[in-house]
Amino acid sequence: MDKKKVIIIIIVFIASWVRAQNLVPNPSFENMDDCGPIQPDIACLLFWAGLMPFDGTNTPDLGYEGAVFFPPSTIDAYDGNQYLNIECSTGNPEYIQVQLLQAMTEGTSYCVSFYASVTQESPEVAPSLGAYFTDMPLNDSPFDLGIVASVQGPVDFDPTAWTLVTGTYVAQGGENIMVLAGFENTGTMPFPYMYIDMVSVIPMPALTLNDVELCDESVVLDASFMGATYQWNTGAASSAIEVTTIGEYTVTRTLGTCSQTATAEVLECDTDIDITDPEHTLDNDTIVPPPITPDEPTLAWTDYHFYIPNAFTPDGDGVNDVFGVVGPETDFFHLQIFNRWGQVVYDSQDINHRWTGNHLSGNYFVPDGIYTYQIKATDGMLVFEEKGHLTLMR
Repeated sequence: MDKKKVIIIIIVFIASWVRAQNLVPNPSFENMDDCGPIQPDIACLLFWAGLMPFDGTNTPDLGYEGAVFFPPSTIDAYDGNQYLNIECSTGNPEYIQVQLLQAMTEGTSYCVSFYASVTQESPEVAPSLGAYFTDMPLNDSPFDLGIVASVQGPVDFDPTAWTLVTGTYVAQGGENIMVLAGFENTGTMPFPYMYIDMVSVIPMPALTLNDVELCDESVVLDASFMGATYQWNTGAASSAIEVTTIGEYTVTRTLGTCSQTATAEVLECDTDIDITDPEHTLDNDTIVPPPITPDEPTLAWTDYHFYIPNAFTPDGDGVNDVFGVVGPETDFFHLQIFNRWGQVVYDSQDINHRWTGNHLSGNYFVPDGIYTYQIKATDGMLVFEEKGHLTLMR
């Protein structure tokens, strides 16, 4: 595929991802109720007007081409025709808030961004212009309440251009109100006056790296997501890296204007793991247990023996490529395997079925690591239950 076409596809993907996921309604302040013959007024602004007291104080205005209120608008809108005018003085710190389209999920990272500028009449600028997230509307400005911004940008603003303010916010869970304002204001009277346009709050795809043991010559750590860029603490800029030494590995993944960081520890291989002897492995569909000696403890009923391997290596070399339980046919059998978060990755009620390391029998294969299994079998009045751990190594 042509390189230019690949770049275009990635740009289109990111743009569509942003449009589809933005939790901010009316993000560029364009949609209005019918205000009649008067000029556009913030009291008519859809979604944003409902949570404001409109008592003449702490209330922003709408900026647009030809606006006549003081100070006059000095810049065209970043998107559409309208934008927010917000005073950031210590004497009258204005703010505005909106209810998000859905509440935030605990632990999820959100890419928060908006564009900002400053009126030419402002002798000083409040560099703490930012956003705050809460589950309850505010009844006063964040500055007067002493609230610290969830995301803010201490940047220089150009009165002739728009500057991107962006950051990543990890939700505590349940936040459904976004507040825009000046925080910890440094502007002085009479008028540090700012502009805001094109606001977005976008949930980011989860970034997780699992700890893994280095039992072969190398392991692969993968942080891939389409359209992202990457920076590892090794200096690599690829989506995945091949690791040959134990240690801690960190990646920063950037998607759009926001970044996420994750860390994995590559551990020394546990040489005490008892992998099924290759001499006892016939093919990819059959596992034969080693012979039971009188000194070996039994895992099940007195007259029933179940053999449960504690590791397998689904690397396609024909040796130990599958995991399964070897034992007698029973009235009922159920095997479940869970990842480190307790999510089921394999589920079978057939003792003869083998797990190849794929997720719920699909096309996605789970990463190397330690998994938990749970087995239950019944035969007449006899009940067998067993829990344990197994290691998947490629």
